[in-house]
Parts: sequence; C-alpha cells; structure tokens
Amino acid sequence: MDLVTISMGLVICLYGVYTLVMRTKSPEKFSRLTAMKAKYGDSSGTAAHILAFTVLPIVVGIILSFAGLFGLSLLGLLKS
Repeated sequence: MDLVTISMGLVICLYGVYTLVMRTKSPEKFSRLTAMKAKYGDSSGTAAHILAFTVLPIVVGIILSFAGLFGLSLLGLLKS
C-alpha cells in the first residue's frame, strides 16, 4: 500500500467532483468552459468540458487510488 499514490488519486478525484459541483452552481467561474462553449457550441463545449475536467480526473483518481492500494508506487514509476 502506497499512501502517496492513494493521496494523489484522492486529490485528483476530489478535483473532478469539485468541477462537477462548481459547474452546476456557478458555471461563469470557469473560463475554459465559456471558451469551449464559444468554440464548439453549447452542448459540445459542455460535453468536452465535462469529459476533460470531470470524468477524466475522477477515473484517473480512482485508478491511482486502487493502484496505491495494491502497492503500485507512482513515484517509483517516475524514477525509473
């Protein structure tokens, strides 16, 4: 069990949850969301933002957390 990898996974996962909550409460705070909506349209821009800043961090955070639980060290992978 690697606590650093688990912690990084949880922080990344919490970032995804944070963007999910903040996008519903006050979407005007996200400049990237407004830029994506302007460039790709409302529905496609929102979908791209959800995928890039909510779904992907949550999935990566879960994967890192489980990897840390099973003993994989992210810092060990970066060293080699």
